[in-house]
Amino acid sequence: MGNILKHIRLLWVMILLPLACTEIPPIIGGPGQGSQEGEQRVLVEEFTGVYCVNCPGGSAFLQQLQQIYGDRLVIVSIHAGFFARQYPESQYQFKTDETEALQNLLGAPVAYPSATVNRMNFEGQSNRILGQADWASHIQESLDAEPLIALDMATVVDDSRNVTIDVQMTGLAPVSNPLYLTVMLTEDNITDPQNTLSGVELDYVHHHVLRKILTPVSGESLSSDLITGEQLFKTYSYGIPTDWDLDQVHAIAVVHRNDGILDVLNVVEKKVKE
Repeated sequence: MGNILKHIRLLWVMILLPLACTEIPPIIGGPGQGSQEGEQRVLVEEFTGVYCVNCPGGSAFLQQLQQIYGDRLVIVSIHAGFFARQYPESQYQFKTDETEALQNLLGAPVAYPSATVNRMNFEGQSNRILGQADWASHIQESLDAEPLIALDMATVVDDSRNVTIDVQMTGLAPVSNPLYLTVMLTEDNITDPQNTLSGVELDYVHHHVLRKILTPVSGESLSSDLITGEQLFKTYSYGIPTDWDLDQVHAIAVVHRNDGILDVLNVVEKKVKE
């Protein structure tokens, strides 16, 4: 009975969520489906830019989904392309060579809001770039999958703002494809101008902004196949720029394929400063 009530509550939450321009199918299942051996999480990479009037609606929708799924939903906002140029009043440049390269890897969107979910080409979809109406159902579908890789991460920041990131990967089931690791830094709650449906908002709060990729954009090749029970460790370090809010910086580790298929096997996110 408790599970039925939980599912009914989730369905009502999704029905009542305010959307930018689209409707979504109801979520079936809901959060809390992780394996006892390792938690399956999902990566959403959102394409955005400060000139995009519809993007704040997509960002708000992802924020609401994260309230439902908690740390099982990892969001990265990629500022790239035509809409990512700065306003004269902008204090920050979110568009970088790395964000442009990542968008080129994933595929440029033709409409906004759009995003990838675990970088997958889902059945019935022409490519991995999804409109907002498809996000919720494919997030749930990805969370319902049994994890093949368990991921954990620890971060330490010293007095000079140097962060050390230790990533631990554990194989939970045989994986026959070559695997890659991508490690990124995002910054949350950045106040800077953004175009909206009601005009330019100078004190708009940006979320999950991709700031740095510590590996090659396409990922670092893992030397191990991560067979069941095997553990693999990787360590990265980076000096956090002084104009970043250290309390809002997050480290993200993604294990994925890069052999013509980009599917994400698992992802983990931690604040660099707890």
